[in-house]
Amino acid sequence: MYLSMNNERIVSYDIFRGVLLIGMMVFHVLVNLTPIKFNQELFYWIPMGFIMFLGVILGQFLVGKTRKKVFLGFKILTIFLIGNLGNFATGASFLYLLRGNQALFSFEILLPMSALIFLSIFLDRALFKWKFFLLFLFLLLVLLQLADFYSYNLAFLVYGLIGYFLGAGLNLDSAVSNVSGRFRWVVLFLAIAPFFLVKLFGLVDFVVAIQVLALFALCAWIFKKSQTLYFLGKNSLVLYVAHIVIIRVILFAAQKGSF
Repeated sequence: MYLSMNNERIVSYDIFRGVLLIGMMVFHVLVNLTPIKFNQELFYWIPMGFIMFLGVILGQFLVGKTRKKVFLGFKILTIFLIGNLGNFATGASFLYLLRGNQALFSFEILLPMSALIFLSIFLDRALFKWKFFLLFLFLLLVLLQLADFYSYNLAFLVYGLIGYFLGAGLNLDSAVSNVSGRFRWVVLFLAIAPFFLVKLFGLVDFVVAIQVLALFALCAWIFKKSQTLYFLGKNSLVLYVAHIVIIRVILFAAQKGSF
């Protein structure tokens, strides 16, 4: 399912990011521009999917490419800092920055993304133990859930590291393309069932991590020829920033009475 072997882009990864981008845009419009109330945890797979598949790309394509990682990490960190200049000016504390605060910061996912990129530079030599680290990270999610401890930045860094070690050990594109028809019903169950679990019992993030992989497989099978989703996914960072800026402009104009 490669679009091009020269630029090492896997179509299914970009298509899934395109789906994630549309989901995030819908979520932000509903939350910010409509009075609709809903369980926001039902959308948790979207930001988790973004950082997990950033990890997949880091582990599959960018191992040892330190210059690319440093440039990408600083680019994402710079966007986060510029986007939050107003929040820093109003006295956002270092503790909030370190732990992560979705209510206080804009572009909040970009901070753990940049941390993931920089950390992966030091982990590139440990990829031969990818199964051990993958098991450890899933157990860590379970322990954090049982301890009822949540830090946005820590949680999303762990999700990204899960993707990193998955990408190092597996070609997810090839893996999902080789799934038999009978087992695809299991994948469909794993993609849908967590929505009901969230409604009944609340967010269980290690279950959502499995859901993200199942949803990726479904998107790879259903939308494998979608050039639109491929385009959206390929340009997801720019479009992510742009749609948040547009929403902020609309909200600002509404406050000033323009709308």
